[in-house]
Amino acid sequence: MNILRFYLLLSQVFPKKLVDATGVIMVQGGYKEMPARIFLGFAVFFSACVGLIALFVSPFLIKLPPLLYAMFFLAFFLLTAFLFYILLIITADRRASNVELILPDVLQIISANLRAGMTLENAVWLSVRPEFGAFKDELKRVSSDTFAGVTFRNSILQMSRRVRSPILERSVKLIAEGVTLGGEMAKLLDEVAKDVKSVQAMKKEIISATMTYTIFIIFASVLVSPILFAISVYYAETSEVLAAKVAKSGQINVPKGGGGGGVSLPTQSLGFFGQEKKEGGIKASDLRLFAVASILIATIFGSLSLAVVRHGKASRGIKYVPLFSGVALILFFAASSLLRNLLGSMFGGG
Repeated sequence: MNILRFYLLLSQVFPKKLVDATGVIMVQGGYKEMPARIFLGFAVFFSACVGLIALFVSPFLIKLPPLLYAMFFLAFFLLTAFLFYILLIITADRRASNVELILPDVLQIISANLRAGMTLENAVWLSVRPEFGAFKDELKRVSSDTFAGVTFRNSILQMSRRVRSPILERSVKLIAEGVTLGGEMAKLLDEVAKDVKSVQAMKKEIISATMTYTIFIIFASVLVSPILFAISVYYAETSEVLAAKVAKSGQINVPKGGGGGGVSLPTQSLGFFGQEKKEGGIKASDLRLFAVASILIATIFGSLSLAVVRHGKASRGIKYVPLFSGVALILFFAASSLLRNLLGSMFGGG
């Protein structure tokens, strides 16, 4: 109980609007039992712990001015807090996708019950099936609210707010208008089910039609970008090694083709390598950090763009970010290692 009070205390830093918005997303994701303030307090506590770990570990991994280590705490704190929000969004979208998938079947079952002579409330109650998953709980909630005295129109409108689905929301609004106007509900439900199926079929056609764009996004952000960055970093590393050798010996041995010997060139003939390295200039290690950051940014936006093309929602691309980023970074480091092993001996380093 004390730990829950501690989480509640931490959550007091958040305004009520943010707490209410978080509560709505939690309900849409199926987290109905946990209060929003408890979740926010736990997210702040866990994010602070991750930030402190990064703060204490970072001096052993990279040498920076002391004040800059605080940036590690802030960066990891914000990143972890953002991941908690992403978790809620992904869960809510996955739950909505499951509801949308079985929505036409549910509407047709309710319509069949109505044609059999049942009232609308009983038709909904008897349409509940165990295989409906999350939708089963929502239908039970609608029936319970209706039998408790809430109008059927208000109960189904509340259901649409508990599921993060535009398709369900539009369908429920049509059904609510039909109840208000007293239309033939069985026919209306059949028509809504047909419309939902047509929308789902259209989405599948869009996914098939945009397959070329999908392949291009994955190819560019996950495959091509890491390899090009690896080549650029290797070139910078090789140039740095050659410049150091030239500065030390005054000449450089350039290998000849055909496997025999080499040619020694004076530094005067190598304008770039013969120049002394300026203090504070860009190093190959700086370029490597820039490459890693660029790859991460490219894969993140590539994932979001892919979700917009395929699903029309950028939030659905967040689940691709870890996979795309991991594959791209592995490919980058593998290509860098391969270039060093194959070409590094040519100049005796790199």
